Amino acid sequence: MDEQTINCLAAIQSLLPSLRGVEQKIAQHVLNHSQDVLKLPIAKLAMQTGTAESSIIRFCRKLGYSGFSAFKIGLAQSLSQNSKYSLDDLTIPLAPMDAWQVLQQVFAQTSLVLEQTRQILSREAFLQAAQQFLQAQSITFFGIGTSAPIAQDAYYRFLRLGIPVCCAVDPYEMLLAANNLHTGCVAVGISHTGCSKETIRALKKAQEKGACTVCITSYMDSPVTRFADIPLITSATESKAVREAIASRMAHISLLDSLYTYLALQKSPHIEDTFCQINDMMQKARQ
Repeated sequence: MDEQTINCLAAIQSLLPSLRGVEQKIAQHVLNHSQDVLKLPIAKLAMQTGTAESSIIRFCRKLGYSGFSAFKIGLAQSLSQNSKYSLDDLTIPLAPMDAWQVLQQVFAQTSLVLEQTRQILSREAFLQAAQQFLQAQSITFFGIGTSAPIAQDAYYRFLRLGIPVCCAVDPYEMLLAANNLHTGCVAVGISHTGCSKETIRALKKAQEKGACTVCITSYMDSPVTRFADIPLITSATESKAVREAIASRMAHISLLDSLYTYLALQKSPHIEDTFCQINDMMQKARQ
């Protein structure tokens, strides 16, 4: 990815769980003191974080920047982009918050996450996934917990394209479904944290059976990416107060909707007949 297109803060948040030692210390300091870091020379930042200048350079390069100066430019751009959405993190206030204020903040956070995802998502990975979906003999979606409804929504949506689709959200069902896959099939594991053991096991089994594996997760280098031929990484920005995947779910859904729309457009005009048949069938079912 070109360093000019990196959303610095989104990249740090996405990498944070996989960072260790001095890298995690630097990352946490940048997230907590972003505005101050912009004014610091590298020597001062090294002193404040208790790390070496060489460690800071390695951290910058891990994010995709050529050096500390490029990193600070990226950080400034990221802060500017975030401020466009007037995002104040959802915190537990001293006085009760008005419900309309909460709505404004949730919508702002969702807009921010979608924009960050558009910036950090690998174009190459998305194009590879789109091609695999287009050629797939079957597509199977895996998800558990809060990712289960996203997998089920994708299953329902892709069914309308007239291609073999499966969805597994039960731990045992996931393994059985993965075991039935083969070369030419696509397995999609959805996990916000990338640490859901059931989804990881399912993708691992699907990979062993020869299927193309795709993961949709909010964290780079999370465990699920180790068993994904094509990792699709979305923004990890979430409210610290709620401590639940809210905005990131919308990024996962939008990513799957984009793949669905691509397939629908590629299969046109043949898909038009399928849509008409499905709409007629559903209308009769309601009568």
